Amino acid sequence: MTEREQLIHEIKTHPNCTFHAGLLKPMVEDFERRSRPRYSFAGPFRYPSRALLPASDGSCFGVKRRTKGGVVLIDVSGSMGLSNDGIAKLMDMLPACTIAMYSSDKTVDHGMLTVLAEKGRRVKDVGAIRRAYDHSGGNVVDFPALVWLSKQQLKPHVWVSDGQVTGVGDRTGKGMVEQCRNFVREHGIIHIIDLPDAIEWIQKNPQYFVH
Repeated sequence: MTEREQLIHEIKTHPNCTFHAGLLKPMVEDFERRSRPRYSFAGPFRYPSRALLPASDGSCFGVKRRTKGGVVLIDVSGSMGLSNDGIAKLMDMLPACTIAMYSSDKTVDHGMLTVLAEKGRRVKDVGAIRRAYDHSGGNVVDFPALVWLSKQQLKPHVWVSDGQVTGVGDRTGKGMVEQCRNFVREHGIIHIIDLPDAIEWIQKNPQYFVH
C-alpha cells in the first residue's frame, strides 16, 4: 500500500468523521440533466432510427449540451455564518456539480460531510439537512473533508472556507493549519474564503466548470 493509499484508508476509517455521501437519495428531487442531448434539426445525424420510425418523434439530430461540472466543498461551521439560501443559490448556479458541506456536531468531537448535490440531483431543503445531521458546531474534520475532495473525479475542486481549521474539540494549531494549506496547494484545490466570493468567482470564471 502506497503512502497515499494508506492516507485514504485512514480517512475512510476516521473515527471522528461520518460521510453521508449517497445517503440522501430518498430526500432529493429530480431536475433536468444538463448533460442530456438536446434534440433539434441541426447538428450531427445521431439518431437515424428516429427519422425512419413512424412512431418516433422524428428528432434525428442531436447536439450535446455543455455541462458545468466540478466539486465544491463548503465549510458550514459557525465561523462561516452561511445562510441556507446562499448554499441553495450556489446549487442553482452549478446544477451538474457535486456540492458537499461539512462541519462538526454540537459536541465538537465528531464531524460529518454531507453531499447536497450530485449527478443532476439535489436536496430539497438545505436547512432540513443541516438540522437532520446536526451541522451546528465547529470544523473538526477539515482535513478528512479535503482528502475526500481530492479524490473526486470531476474538476475543478473548490474549497469554500475561512481557513480556521480545527481538530477534535474544535482545537486548532499551527501544524494543523499548515497540513491543510500544503494539501490544498499540492492537489490544486481552489481555496475561496467565503460563499459570496465563491459565487462571484464562479460567475467570472464559468470556463472552469464547462465540459
